[in-house]
Amino acid sequence: AWRNDRVCSTKQRGILQVPEELVDDNHPLMYKPFHHLDFVHLQQSGATKKCENAIKAYCGLF
Repeated sequence: AWRNDRVCSTKQRGILQVPEELVDDNHPLMYKPFHHLDFVHLQQSGATKKCENAIKAYCGLF
């Protein structure tokens, strides 16, 4: 690996969400906030394999 095992990656525990200042009446929220690792686990389980757009199926609001 490029880091030669000298630099450890941090665990990502955050929630992905659109900043409030980007959402308004002309640009409504299209995706609910979600935990990235929960989505990754769902994809790894194969549950989204037949989805045309996995992220929209997982947390889309429309």
